[in-house]
Amino acid sequence: MTYSNTEIEYFPIPYLSDASPYFLSFRPLGKRVWLDSGKPWSHYGRYDILTAAPHKTLVNPHQGELEAAIEALGNPSPMDSSHAPFPVPFIGGLLGYFNYEYNNADYQLSAKASQHHEIVPSAFGVFHWALIQDHDLQKASLVFLPQCEAKLRTKIKSLVNAVSLPEQTKVNEPATTTSDSDTFTVQHLKNDLSKTDYLNTIDTIRELITAGDTYQINFSQRFSGEFSGREDLAYIAMRKVLPSPFCAFLELTEQSILSLSPERFIQVKHRQATTQPIKGTVARGKTITEDKELAESLKASDKNRAENLMIVDLLRNDFSQCCEPHSVKTPSLFQLESFPNVHHLVSTVTGTIKADVSLLEFFLKCFPGGSITGAPKKRSMEIIHELEEHPRNIYCGSVMYLSAHGQLDSSITIRTILIDRNKIYCWGGGGIVHDSQAEDEYQESLQKINVLIETLAKSGQA
Repeated sequence: MTYSNTEIEYFPIPYLSDASPYFLSFRPLGKRVWLDSGKPWSHYGRYDILTAAPHKTLVNPHQGELEAAIEALGNPSPMDSSHAPFPVPFIGGLLGYFNYEYNNADYQLSAKASQHHEIVPSAFGVFHWALIQDHDLQKASLVFLPQCEAKLRTKIKSLVNAVSLPEQTKVNEPATTTSDSDTFTVQHLKNDLSKTDYLNTIDTIRELITAGDTYQINFSQRFSGEFSGREDLAYIAMRKVLPSPFCAFLELTEQSILSLSPERFIQVKHRQATTQPIKGTVARGKTITEDKELAESLKASDKNRAENLMIVDLLRNDFSQCCEPHSVKTPSLFQLESFPNVHHLVSTVTGTIKADVSLLEFFLKCFPGGSITGAPKKRSMEIIHELEEHPRNIYCGSVMYLSAHGQLDSSITIRTILIDRNKIYCWGGGGIVHDSQAEDEYQESLQKINVLIETLAKSGQA
């Protein structure tokens, strides 16, 4: 049953355990975005948010442009209606990304020299509709703001109705709609930094820590190669082998972002903010016994717990700038979360945003996330700027949405790939502290993204 009023229209559609068929069906619309729960393979995500054909695209927008765009949509309240099919996180609004360097000027950091085609602009779409899947309730719906044009609504409904639905949508039997002629190819994807240079840089960071310049630095290395074919098929191949709760695909500009991130940055509901930094990583074991032993050793590791606690303290400080006094709390520390390739330690920080602070202002005061800079943040960012040869671009930035009804959620874009025409880039890194061992850190940086590189190489040859 379709329900509509002056604020919003809900159009229930069949629920799919794997939203890939819906994602592929929107290809004719252009400028697709999929905030992907990683289902049916991920254990942690709940919602899929899919959309395309933005009303407007804002490239490298400043805060005022984004604030004005969201205000222009009014203040609809979808949950006031009992006709909402389920709790809807995004009804339309802003959806896009900030690259890591977005706030560089605020930290007195100059722009890094780079060839133009390697620079990823921050970009947001202003969307008047979305397809939402709630995997907990196994329900799905199209959601339209009143600003969404009738012609576009009709086209979207037609594309959804044309999707070939599987007879059953079991977790182990996701639907696929690609043909053998659809393909992509990745070649020569390799480190841009030699192992010797990486190890020497770790030694330099340890010397800076010894000198008291910093406590922790998140250092990364870039990989680059050649790409041809379908970016969306590359994404679908990767999400199956590295399902994560904050996966995302965006094609808002000529560059495509393919993110398999396990890390939330900031979520805001009813002005209650939550961040969940990841710090502390170990590879999965080859046997059940080995895997359990590695997980237990990570939980007990003084080094990894200390790294995590440093970032928690940094984020508590970031939150305190814009949260009500005494509202910043740490509900949990060092919780183990397991993914196909690694175990992580995850902590949670919460706070109540002050009434006179907008959600975007709060977000940007905390950006970039402390888990991918180091502590203290400003000095760590200066050291990263000095030691990393290439701009991070989308890596360690954030994919985020700001819904017209005042909800915000965002990721830290680790395990993320950038495709720019015929070039492909990805990054791997980790937190360096005084007792870090250079060889161990090098291997950890590879462990985090090896599955992506291997999947791209294997699938591209298939």
